[in-house]
Amino acid sequence: MSHIPTGEVRQLRELSLFSGAGGGLLGSKLLGWKAVGYVEFNKYCQQVLEARIREGYLDDAPIFGDIRQFIEGGYAEAYAGHVDVISAGFP
Repeated sequence: MSHIPTGEVRQLRELSLFSGAGGGLLGSKLLGWKAVGYVEFNKYCQQVLEARIREGYLDDAPIFGDIRQFIEGGYAEAYAGHVDVISAGFP
């Protein structure tokens, strides 16, 4: 039988790229992860993410539009060292 360490469990911080309407993020939430940012180009999907944040289904975090602007604007670099997981949907 293996030993499972006890103690404080740190919540993983996730940056979601190509987030879509957030379906995959619901799975991340079930794992106990905390979303710290979303990148989604589609306006409708951004509205769905905003609604899910307001409703409490998703974590309150910034929603960025274009991945190129996210990178070129220095936002991606600003997240360096502040996330544990980078997830991505199909662009």
